[in-house]
Amino acid sequence: MRCHPLITTALLTTGGLLATPIPPAQAALFGQQSIADQQAVVVLRPLGSSRYDVLVIEEKQVGSQRCWRDRGNGIVEPLLLNFDFTGICDRATDSNGYSLRMGGEDLGLRYRLEVRTRESQALLVAVPFDGRGPTIPLGTTRSLTRDFLKVDLLPNWKLARRTYQGQPLGHYYFAAEQTLAAYSASNPSLVAIAPQRTPSASLRPATPSLLPSSGDQQPIPIPVVRLDQPNLSPSPTTSPTIPITPAPAAASPLRSPSSPAVLRPTPSTPSLRPLRPTTLAPTSPAPSNNPSTPDRFTISRTGQLSSDAFLVIVPVASGSSQELIQRIQQLGVPASNIFERGSREVALGPFRNRSLAEQWQSHLSQQGGLNGRVEFGR
Repeated sequence: MRCHPLITTALLTTGGLLATPIPPAQAALFGQQSIADQQAVVVLRPLGSSRYDVLVIEEKQVGSQRCWRDRGNGIVEPLLLNFDFTGICDRATDSNGYSLRMGGEDLGLRYRLEVRTRESQALLVAVPFDGRGPTIPLGTTRSLTRDFLKVDLLPNWKLARRTYQGQPLGHYYFAAEQTLAAYSASNPSLVAIAPQRTPSASLRPATPSLLPSSGDQQPIPIPVVRLDQPNLSPSPTTSPTIPITPAPAAASPLRSPSSPAVLRPTPSTPSLRPLRPTTLAPTSPAPSNNPSTPDRFTISRTGQLSSDAFLVIVPVASGSSQELIQRIQQLGVPASNIFERGSREVALGPFRNRSLAEQWQSHLSQQGGLNGRVEFGR
């Protein structure tokens, strides 16, 4: 599988979405079941001024009520928002619902999904957590507007449903028959991209770091697949080396997914003002030896929740918000980073990037049975 030559330069502008972590020991337990092209669609949902996240919508009863409608020019109208779609439509709205799979191997623990944008299109790619592997393009849009945009998957890629012992589960794969090793061998040429000096406000990264000073940013090389055809050069107004704004080293993802530790805020960190703090006195988080616990709880350097921060929102399903807060503390979250948001929601954060927020979201779900969601901003 060769990288599509028309989308190579689109790998330069970063956005952010995760893939679902799957322990290697469990990956072999799962199979996959193909989904017909007309039965499901991959959609980019607009967030903020220049960001998108990924939705997968499936019509479980083809020929009955439609779950989406194609409006032309790659724009999709999600019709399932207009009726009770229980039993008719299925959807996945975050990394708990979809991940990468190549050659029968689950790669959710190694790769996350990102949306990257350029002048006239968006590109869905899979990016390695540790940077040691190829960036894999999965599909493109036909336009770049603030609408729900359909993603056309590239050749050799398809949507599939995860199965266990032949039974379908509520999880989708972006699947390819080619193995990751074979793909890496066929795309060995990577180039480093120089850092951006004057970032554009219209193309802000979709996964920004939380409020670092400009002096903290260090140039980092970004692996990009080289163009396959020499005549597909950038336009005269485009520099041969396109700069980017790298994320600061402090916002790097997990040091080791199997060896976590919780980092408490330092005493000098100012209090977090935008959300109403809990009445509980800060207590030390309970020690945890569970390998699925994220390696640290990264807070904003300013100690404030801002529009550039990620939060994990957990609804109060039963009991009181104080009881929910105590349960979250027992899962390793410092009390100073737990806040009541309204009367029926509790927020965790802020996080420097979406990757870390979704790791904590997954940890709360797997270890505490708490179903939260990741939000950007206050």
